[in-house]
Amino acid sequence: MSKSIESILIVGAGWIGRQIAAQCAVHGLSVTILDKQAEVGLDAVRWAINHASKRSQDGIWGKNAAELCQENIRAAETLDQVSKKIDLAFECVTEQSSAKRRALGDLSAKFELPTIIASNSSYFTPSMLSKYVSQPERFCHFHFHAPIWLATVVDIVPGPEASPDILE
Repeated sequence: MSKSIESILIVGAGWIGRQIAAQCAVHGLSVTILDKQAEVGLDAVRWAINHASKRSQDGIWGKNAAELCQENIRAAETLDQVSKKIDLAFECVTEQSSAKRRALGDLSAKFELPTIIASNSSYFTPSMLSKYVSQPERFCHFHFHAPIWLATVVDIVPGPEASPDILE
């Protein structure tokens, strides 16, 4: 079932969410970033473009990084505004079980297989969160190490029911 990931949704436009968005957009993925505060999502897009420009100047990313960010990243104000054609949906919300439960439940309700649902939690284990995901065989953690543009390391940890196809 292996298919490439081309479109990503990031829920939570805080420090880690915006870094993930910039990294993915600069590398050619279509990124939508959503935050419960619409202005925070818009600010994350502006930050990503500015950040990409700085990373171009210091030689970390290519010369056209800011243009790639501008082309590939957008903000949405509500989940209803997000296309159903999302390959990977991340929750990057605050490390509170109620916020994680709500975000994962909303993502599960909006997206069916083959969309992969992922958490970027550094506190909760996949087994603690997979129960909030319908079709938990598509759930895993993608834990990015910060600063994301320098570390370029992602731990991928399956949930207890995760399908090997999802991990691939």
